[in-house]
Amino acid sequence: MKSIEIFAGGGGLALGIKNAGFSHQSLIEWDYNSVKTLYHNYKNFGFSYDKQWVSNDDIRNIFFKDYSNKIDLLSGGPPYQLFSIGGKQGKR
Repeated sequence: MKSIEIFAGGGGLALGIKNAGFSHQSLIEWDYNSVKTLYHNYKNFGFSYDKQWVSNDDIRNIFFKDYSNKIDLLSGGPPYQLFSIGGKQGKR
């Protein structure tokens, strides 16, 4: 089964999805430091060190029709509230 993941972060959800039997076609994350973490742990995702499997981009720039009828699962993690610029960043 094939999947793509949006808002991939450092890859925690991606590891769970892989362990559930899915093969990631792409991980999409805009935060550069998170992308560096993904590359650092590439073997855990079953990838070679080939930068084609991760997109360091905003999902608004991804042409999702390229994945039409080619994937079985679209996964995504919501922004982590304490760190995300979309969240409260630890403010209450």
